[in-house]
Amino acid sequence: MDSLALANVQRNFQRVVKEFFSGEKGCPKFEKKHAYPDTYTTNLSNRKQPNLRLSGCLLKLPKVKDPMRLLVHRKVRKGGLFKNCTVTLGPDGRWYFSLLFEYPKQEVPKKAAGKGPGGMESHRA
Repeated sequence: MDSLALANVQRNFQRVVKEFFSGEKGCPKFEKKHAYPDTYTTNLSNRKQPNLRLSGCLLKLPKVKDPMRLLVHRKVRKGGLFKNCTVTLGPDGRWYFSLLFEYPKQEVPKKAAGKGPGGMESHRA
């Protein structure tokens, strides 16, 4: 486990405590260790020399010597920034990777008033 995974745990805990004391949410539950699957999240730390690398179907994680081969379910669109990776050990003994990408917002053009298929006016008899 790298230092960013531990920093994510601390950041999540601080967020939960802040939400509790601001009245947004209730008291946090501290569950048993084995109630949830083994999982950790790590972030991309440096864009020039990234600690996470995805090339095709190979994923390079920090503290892991060789890249891991992935079974990719969706193609990654171009233009996105690789933000983080969550690694989970499933009950079947397989490792699952969830990758988060951030894409720039795309402006949706607004329709001009009165042009295009209308509402109630166009359906009058």
